[in-house]
Amino acid sequence: MSNLVGGLLAATVLGAGYALYWLTLYPCRLTELKFAFRPEYAPHRQALKAAREQLRRVRENRAEEASGPARRRKEILGARNREVGKREAEISRLGREEEGEVVGRLGALRLHEHALVFLAVKESREEQEATTEVEKILRLARIEVSLKLGGQCTYVEVMDADGMWRSAEYPHGQYDEREVHRFEERIRNQTLPARQDLVRREERIATLQAQIEQINARAEEELRKADEAEQELLEAQRADERLDRAEKRWREERRAWKELTGCRPRE
Repeated sequence: MSNLVGGLLAATVLGAGYALYWLTLYPCRLTELKFAFRPEYAPHRQALKAAREQLRRVRENRAEEASGPARRRKEILGARNREVGKREAEISRLGREEEGEVVGRLGALRLHEHALVFLAVKESREEQEATTEVEKILRLARIEVSLKLGGQCTYVEVMDADGMWRSAEYPHGQYDEREVHRFEERIRNQTLPARQDLVRREERIATLQAQIEQINARAEEELRKADEAEQELLEAQRADERLDRAEKRWREERRAWKELTGCRPRE
């Protein structure tokens, strides 16, 4: 019994809710509900409904058309940002100058895969001792290396990209001259592939930068065309009389309904 009562109550509430909604579409005085529900007034209700739906469709179509250029601009900018972002990330990676792993060390010089590091030297009366304190880091791709023999020391001389010379000295009593020569030769041999790699990276960076310029130029042209299309659309919509006709029909049907019922349908 309680289930039946609950079902009837729910149906009553739903029915009342639908009736109120119906009256928002077809308003009338409570003493004249016939206009909203009686079959003989169905043609009036249908005319009002048709005018309302026609206006809604026209407005929705215009809004959809108007949103097209904005969507197109968003697509253009999104594609451009993705393509430029990928290339900028690669440029950043190519531009990073890392030292790489340590591949050798002799005295004040520590050789890495991509760099030559000068270490601070601590000297005593008997001998000199290199520390781990870094004095200078030079990129192998940008240095020139030579060996110089002196009366007391052998020198590995290094010229950097600015033309400045630095040298590491190896006293004869502490370092074998042949060992110093082999180390200097190893450094020199490593500079060639480093230069080749630098050239490849610089060429790739130049290619990527040119691509970015092309992508930006293409995007600007596409944005210009999108702006032109938007202006053409706005002009076409201003010249299109469908909205005016739909609004006029809706006003007329609302006025006719008010004359019939005394109540004007809301916008």
